[in-house]
Parts: sequence; C-alpha cells; structure tokens
Amino acid sequence: MTTYVWMTAVLFVSGLLEMILGGFGVSLPLLLLAVFYLGVFRQWPFVLWLGIFLGSMLELCYGRSVLLCWVLYPLAIGFAHAWRWFGQTSGLFRQSFAGGLLGFANGLCLMLLRYREFGTVSGWLTDLFLTCIYGALSLPLMCCVLDWFAGRLALKRYSRLSSGRRDELVYYGDDEEGDEIFYD
Repeated sequence: MTTYVWMTAVLFVSGLLEMILGGFGVSLPLLLLAVFYLGVFRQWPFVLWLGIFLGSMLELCYGRSVLLCWVLYPLAIGFAHAWRWFGQTSGLFRQSFAGGLLGFANGLCLMLLRYREFGTVSGWLTDLFLTCIYGALSLPLMCCVLDWFAGRLALKRYSRLSSGRRDELVYYGDDEEGDEIFYD
C-alpha cells in the first residue's frame, strides 16, 4: 500500500513541477523521467496508467492537440525494463545517459509536434539539445532525491537494484546502518 501511495505522490509532484516549469518555458520532461524511474521497479501497469492519466492532463493544460504521453510513456516503460535487464542502474554516467535518451525522445516528439513554431533548423536543434541536457541532468538528481526519500520510507531504491537477470535480491531500507534486509 505504501508503495502505491509513494508512486502516486512521485508522479503527481513530477507532473506538477513539469507544469510549473513549462509555464516558464523550460521543457523539462520530469513526468517522463518519473515514469522511467518507477518503471524500473517492475510495477509498470500502475505506473503506466497513472502516468498516462497525469500526462494527458498535463498536455491538455498545455493545450496540445496530440497527446504524446500515449506514445512516450509505454516506450519509457519498455526502456526501463530493458535498462534493468541489460544494465546496472547505479552510476552517475549511466543515469545521465538514460535521462539524455529520454530527453531526446521527448524533445524529438515535441519538435515534430511544434515544427511550425521554430521556423529554422537551428531553433529545432536548440530545443532538442536543451531537452537532452535537461533530461541528462534531471534523472541523476531525481534518482538521488527519490532514493533518499525511498530509503527513509523503507521502499525499493533505484540505485540499489541489481541487474534484472538475477532478481533474487532487492534491498529495502538502509542496509549499511545494520537495518534489516528483506528479500523480494
């Protein structure tokens, strides 16, 4: 139960922050990154449908005629599963790489949706580049902050997950401090 409340709060706050920053003209894909972050934990049906609902509300607030979240969020969930299966989840460079890829996908979709607004190729590339950089900087920061909160709530932490090929061991809580370790 606590896990679902945690995931709902993370998605809601991410969507709210994305809407506030979008009002200032900053295209920061926080909700997409939160869907990826939570999708790594294999609770994808709940994360996907709540993310699509909140993403649809966010895009309607932006006045978009095409709801990109119906395309991007299932891709982010699939990428999260592939990321968990093939790679380690910890490490600043790895998290930045995943955030940059998600930012690129978001920026590419926004660029294709708003191609008339930029007028020049340099405007397209600038927005695409900035969205990539925002994603690459935001995911490691998001992982750090959310892992800290998850550790305090004794929930699964992104940086503690092992490779998906061996799901025997998933840590909960702070095992360095001698807390109890539960097995999945």
